[in-house]
Amino acid sequence: MTRNGWILDTSIANIAFRKKDRWYTPANPLLAGTTLKRLIQEEVLIPRTIHQSDINQFEAFKIFNAMNAWNETEEMECSGIS
Repeated sequence: MTRNGWILDTSIANIAFRKKDRWYTPANPLLAGTTLKRLIQEEVLIPRTIHQSDINQFEAFKIFNAMNAWNETEEMECSGIS
């Protein structure tokens, strides 16, 4: 989901993008749930604004929520996003 081109979330979960060994998540999510807050607090995720035109700067992404353990969530390549 986007608003004016800015990435927010998916319809059912949060999203994070990997660049090298760091994971970034949208700074203004629609779903600010407990898992997202915990991963930010643990510094697993770094909040930042992410525009849809920025996606090609990232190598991979994950979609996650409280039902999916972060370490067990599949990492997918950003090259498949259009």
